[in-house]
Amino acid sequence: MHAKDLAGAVLRVHYRTVRWPFVVIEHQLLPAVLGDDAPARLAYQRVLIECDRVAARVLHDVAVARAVDRLSRRHTATRYALARRQRGKDRHSATILEQHRSVFLERQRRTRTATSQ
Repeated sequence: MHAKDLAGAVLRVHYRTVRWPFVVIEHQLLPAVLGDDAPARLAYQRVLIECDRVAARVLHDVAVARAVDRLSRRHTATRYALARRQRGKDRHSATILEQHRSVFLERQRRTRTATSQ
């Protein structure tokens, strides 16, 4: 084993040791306190994804790269679900707004017709 390989192995062990509390927070604490779609949880996941992505590249760690891929997929799926949910709410609001607008315009038309006679 070369010194470079040994140094890389030591750095990977150190990274996993440092990362462990963050994994516990993500898997144990955050689900108990925050929902999957909470902005704070999504931001936390984004930070972990970026840190892990850098570590995977620098340390050439395949296990970290796989973990980044899994977390990134879950994060993206959650974000898309939120976007779809918000789009549904926006459509519903637009429908209600259009109904109110048509009622308003009809009343306005009747008022103008009544006052012009």
